[in-house]
Amino acid sequence: DSSTSRGLGDVYKRQGCILFLFWSITRLVRALLVGDERKLSVMDVIIILGAGFVGALAYTFSDTFWFSAVEGEVYAFSSFLTALVFWMILRWQDESDSVSGDRWIILIAYIIGLSIGVHLLNLLCIPAIVLVFYYQKYRTISLKGAIAAIALSGLLIVLILFVYIPGMADIGGWFELLFVNALGFPFQTGLIVFLAITFFLLIAGIYRFKKRLINTALWCTLMLTVGYTTYAVILI
Repeated sequence: DSSTSRGLGDVYKRQGCILFLFWSITRLVRALLVGDERKLSVMDVIIILGAGFVGALAYTFSDTFWFSAVEGEVYAFSSFLTALVFWMILRWQDESDSVSGDRWIILIAYIIGLSIGVHLLNLLCIPAIVLVFYYQKYRTISLKGAIAAIALSGLLIVLILFVYIPGMADIGGWFELLFVNALGFPFQTGLIVFLAITFFLLIAGIYRFKKRLINTALWCTLMLTVGYTTYAVILI
């Protein structure tokens, strides 16, 4: 039945969360030990895998994560998305020197957009993502730079949480009222027009601006918007 299917789905999400947590820990420990997979010794492999097992299993049997298994709540899926996003920024770190590596940043934006319809916990990954980006791109590390990166991540959270999330819903509502109440069009016409204009402007900007930073930012905004459309289920 539906409750059994939902229970199995939560099990898979929790398993996925622990898997990505294990991969993230092993990736970080490997970077601390050797920095290059080709130089790993047998002892290095034991230490890396041992750290991953200890960290992942410690979270598996923690009270908060374990008891969420018996709740009809969103925390299993939210934890999975959070672990997934952090793992993807580590994958971007491995490919940060290539343009193709930007696909991980764009995919992160899409997953964050999806997570808005689940739980806002995923937004707390943004400071970690920004810090990983800063430490990878700027070889000269300073306290001011780290503080600036944290401040930028806080600004991004504020913009998404207090401007983007309510703003998109409000503007869509204004369009709907204008087209239905004032202009007499059928229901949902205003919403369709608003989404069409939004996607047209973003896609046009992607083709217009070829500079890597601006182009990637527009792609991230587009994919964030695509993922955010799942939030319509909650509004309905």
